Amino acid sequence: MLPFAIPLTLTVYGIVWLYTWTHDPRARRNLLQVLPWHPRRVYKCSRALWSGMLDGLGGPTVAIIVTYLAAKLTRTERVQDTAVRDIQYGPQARHRLDMFVPIATQQQRRAQGDKQDVEKFPVLVIFPGYRWSKTKRARLYRPMAQTLCGDGMFVVLPKVGSTGASLEEIMGDFHQCVQWVFENAVNFGGDPNRVHLLGYGAGAHLCTMYSLVVPLKTWYAQADRMANDAQLLSSRASDQTLRKWLRTIR
Repeated sequence: MLPFAIPLTLTVYGIVWLYTWTHDPRARRNLLQVLPWHPRRVYKCSRALWSGMLDGLGGPTVAIIVTYLAAKLTRTERVQDTAVRDIQYGPQARHRLDMFVPIATQQQRRAQGDKQDVEKFPVLVIFPGYRWSKTKRARLYRPMAQTLCGDGMFVVLPKVGSTGASLEEIMGDFHQCVQWVFENAVNFGGDPNRVHLLGYGAGAHLCTMYSLVVPLKTWYAQADRMANDAQLLSSRASDQTLRKWLRTIR
């Protein structure tokens, strides 16, 4: 058993230590103190990593990756790329999005001119998964975005957050993007009454939290009429932070 157990143990320790070094900010200051040494702690960390990996591979993740690779490796002819890249949707330099424009919209506008009855197309905003603050993997969603665009809808693929950004900042970027889509949909042929949010993993979490904005604002408005010290969260500071953020959303 030793020839098998020793390499396995070293491999598990190496994976856990590597993950700790790359993901724990405290490791930059004192690596030896942060690294897990006790076998039980290493076992718990490796088990959590394994569960997280299985969770990350669930849902559409594998299908998205396979589709992306298949499009890259088996493409016999160049698919027309209808994306308009690096559109700025907010004041910060990181506030950028790619928009996939259905060709049918352009052809229809040429045929109908500037008439008021030109059909407006639905808009789909896709928020990639994996991490709130790391959206470089958005490029994996481009084949899917182009396919949906071919079915007759505007597809928006935004970048939100940045390395080390707080959840409040990321949700602020999320809101900036959605608000930009609502305000500009008419200008690029989209229908502001048919704006849809789609997310995977962390992106689904952002969509879910954003969908709670209206119920939360309603709860606070009703609670404040009944009590002056109405509080939803356990911490007064957190409650005030939530209130402040909700006031920024129209």
